[in-house]
Amino acid sequence: RKWSLKRFLEELFNYCFPVNFRTIQRERYLAYRQDGHSIRDYKRHLEELADSVGNISKRDFVIRFWQGADKYLRVQWAKDGYDPEKSKILDLQESGERYEQS
Repeated sequence: RKWSLKRFLEELFNYCFPVNFRTIQRERYLAYRQDGHSIRDYKRHLEELADSVGNISKRDFVIRFWQGADKYLRVQWAKDGYDPEKSKILDLQESGERYEQS
């Protein structure tokens, strides 16, 4: 019986991780907050969680990034015309880094 690489990796994943691994990771992703961490560290950790969940669209990631960011950043982004439904993640990160330095 011949296995494709994709099937092999899926079976290896299923063998190594609990059945509800993605559910647990999704809950962690949805609950994750910046909580005073730098915007760069916050984004990196949120990306790691999103990657472990899989199938998170770029727009859904931006919305989650916005929702979990510290309140002062969300307020400043809104004042500066950013919108979680339209803004790019890089724009939010770069502006967030500038706000952190001011």
